[in-house]
Amino acid sequence: MTRRAATVPLQPLGKHWRSGYARGMTEKPTDSKTPPPPKKPETNPIAGGIFIPFALLIGVILGMIFGQISVGMVGGLLFGLLVALLVWVYDRRSK
Repeated sequence: MTRRAATVPLQPLGKHWRSGYARGMTEKPTDSKTPPPPKKPETNPIAGGIFIPFALLIGVILGMIFGQISVGMVGGLLFGLLVALLVWVYDRRSK
């Protein structure tokens, strides 16, 4: 008994059924009327997310110095999120 491929339809070949892989097909046939997939933009986005952990770490260190670790952590997180958001907006407008 031959094994059927899940992505290739079976077609009769003589008196036996064979999978598309047995006939040399590797992909499903595509409809010629379907448009090609959209191309990806050629520009690389700026990595602004790195500011979140750095600002969080600096906020915790400053919080330890001033005796308010939680306030420093929340402040660092908010500052890092703000900088990452500004980098994202700058990157979106530059395209």
